[in-house]
This record gives sequence, structure tokens and C-alpha cells, in this order.
Amino acid sequence: MKLSGLKAEIEDHLGILEAIYGLVHQLKHNSSRLKQIRVNWQRLPREMKLTLRDELRGEVKWVRKEVGALASNEEYVNLFKQIRDNPGYVYIPKMTIDSDLFDNYSRFFPRWPHMRLHAVAIFDGKGDGGTGQVYELEGPWLDDARYFISRAKVAEKGVADFRKRAKEDQLESLRYSRSAILASLNFVEAYLNGLAYDCFHVHHSKLPIEDHDLLAEWDSEKKKRRFADFREKVFKYPVVIGRQEGLKVDLSSCKPAHQLIDFAKEFRDALVHPSPFIDPKTKEHTKFLIATGANRVIAEQIFEAAVGYAEFVEKALGHEPTLSAPWLCKDLGEMKDAGTGQLSGGKTLASKTSLDKK
Repeated sequence: MKLSGLKAEIEDHLGILEAIYGLVHQLKHNSSRLKQIRVNWQRLPREMKLTLRDELRGEVKWVRKEVGALASNEEYVNLFKQIRDNPGYVYIPKMTIDSDLFDNYSRFFPRWPHMRLHAVAIFDGKGDGGTGQVYELEGPWLDDARYFISRAKVAEKGVADFRKRAKEDQLESLRYSRSAILASLNFVEAYLNGLAYDCFHVHHSKLPIEDHDLLAEWDSEKKKRRFADFREKVFKYPVVIGRQEGLKVDLSSCKPAHQLIDFAKEFRDALVHPSPFIDPKTKEHTKFLIATGANRVIAEQIFEAAVGYAEFVEKALGHEPTLSAPWLCKDLGEMKDAGTGQLSGGKTLASKTSLDKK
């Protein structure tokens, strides 16, 4: 074999290893070793270069088995190059990883099998590729609500009667309370749309057209969008999803569901679509009065309804919330960045070559 061919082979193996380690969030454990090999291998005698080539080839074979590789080496290298060329973060959906890339991702994220299909692994091409983080859409909204409620309570400074609070404290508490209400209801939207997305993709070919259109918010007959209203989503989405899983979901006795579509939605509508118009039925400035009535106590009630609803649905769908939806299982006082939590804790992948021993 000519040296040029040997050089190309060694460099190819190094590129493949870098790409796979990067895509499974393990490059930081291996980057210095791979860089050292790149810097020093050309100084080796030919015999040692051949040995190194064989060892790297063996490591590629080994790491593919360890991660449950589903794609070709070339596909991994091309994908990792796209990540490296991107100026910002790159997000790869769990669904894509499981179907096209790896079948052993739970080695690096133990909760991986319980995560939603719409969860995404986060990559930073300006660093070591994989960040060791997964983003689940619902979590940050719920954490926002928790944070805003805690700030609203702090602003009250222990003064129970709002008339006795300092003006600036009352205004700050109300500001955070409104934000908490919106964040709680945005969480519910994210939660429901996430459930719909996963079911739509997993059971697409088996869904009756009515359920297909409901989950996709689509009108197949007219070939255009048909948005489902909030009540439809709250009461119908879990039923449709449960049916596809062979489960009967009954929300008629779920108090949080009724709270969400009743007073919680009134606050949501008043804050998202504020209006001074008089309600033709009540002859009152309904939205105006609801919006001005938002406070920390109401924010907490809506937050608890949102969490209670999601917990009910998770259990009705046969899930264990601590695994499938850990962002539900925090106290209001527990402020953490759960949206992009460090979820590794699996084994570290690292290998040695003869060059490391020199």
C-alpha cells in the first residue's frame, strides 16, 4: 500500500471516530486523544503507521457496535460536518436518531426510552459537537411558570393585603403573575401538541381520517388548515391517543381539565387578546375585568390545574410521570433549568491505540 493511501485511510478513520463520538456526546472524552494522534502519527515509522491504521479500523468497528450504528460511516461524517459548519446550535429529533442513526442512545441518556419523540438532542459545532443535553418543549414553559410565580410571591414581601403593599411591589407581583398564567397555558399547548405530534407520526397509517385531521389540525376534504380549539385538544387528544394504544381514557371526572377550559382559558384569552369591548351577552367589559383580576393566587391555581391535567393524562396513557414527564415532578420552589438538563450518566466511550502508549 502506498503512503498516500495509508495516510488517507488513517485520516478517514479519525474523521469517522470524531463524527460518531460527537454525535453520541462523547467527543469531549476522546477529542484530546484523537487530536494527539492527528498531530503525531505522521512521525511514526511505516510499520507503526500500519499498526495504528489497524487499531483505528478496529476502534471504528468497536464504536459502531457500542452505539448501535444504523447509518454508514460517510453519513455520520457528513452530518457532523453540517453541525460543525452551523454557526448556532443544531437540534436532531429523537425520532430521527432512533430511526436513522443509533439504536443504543439510552447508553448516554438513561431516560431516552421514556422521552417524547419530539424531544431533540442539542449539538454545538463550535464545541465538541454533542452537548450532553436534550430539549423537551414542555419543560421550559413549566419552569417559566414556576419562576414567575416565585417572583410574584417574593414581590409581595409577605404582605397579604394587596392594598397595604407598596405600589411598586404590587405592580411587580401582578407583572409576574400575568407571565405565570401565560407560561402555564403555553405549557398545556406544548404538552398537547407534543402528544398529538408523536401519535400522528407513530400511528399515521392507522388513524381514522377524523382523528388524523384533529391531531394534525388539518381539513383533508378542503386541503387546508383547520385549527382545533383548546377544548377539543384538552378533551379529545388524550382519548384519540389512548385509543391508538388500546387504552380507554375518560376525562369526564378530571377536575383540572374542566378548570383549564373554564376559568383558565378565560384568563388566557383576556391576556393574549386584550380588549376593551363590551361582551354583548353580559354587557360588561369582560376581558378587561378578567385581565385586571389576574394575580398570584390565580396564577398558582392555573399552574396547579396545568400540572394536574398533565399528570392525569400521563397516568391514563400508562406512563410513569417521573420518567416520561419529570418536569411535572417539581415543587413550586424548585427553580432549575430542566429544559436542557444534563441527562447523561451513561458509560463513557474511550479507546486506546498504540500511539497513546508512547
